[in-house]
Amino acid sequence: MSAGGARGARPAAAAVGGLAVLEHLFAAVPRDRAFGDGRFAGQTLEAMITRRAGRLSRLEVADLSELSLLLPEDIAADRSGSPA
Repeated sequence: MSAGGARGARPAAAAVGGLAVLEHLFAAVPRDRAFGDGRFAGQTLEAMITRRAGRLSRLEVADLSELSLLLPEDIAADRSGSPA
C-alpha cells in the first residue's frame, strides 16, 4: 500500500473488525463458576500481543504505527475461557 490516505484508514477499519471479533468472542464464552471476566480479558490481550509479535516478526514493517496495532487475526479463534 502506498503512504497516505489508504494506509491511514487501516487502523480504524482494523479496530472496528477487531472489536466485532472480540464482542463475538466474549459473548460466546461460557459463564460457569470457573469463569473470571478480568482474568479472561487479560489472558485474551496477552495472547493477542503474543500473536501480533509472531505476525510482525514475519513482516517487513515500514510504518512504526504497525508495531502497536492489534488486528483481528491476532485474536485466537479457539479461545473458550482458557488461554490460547
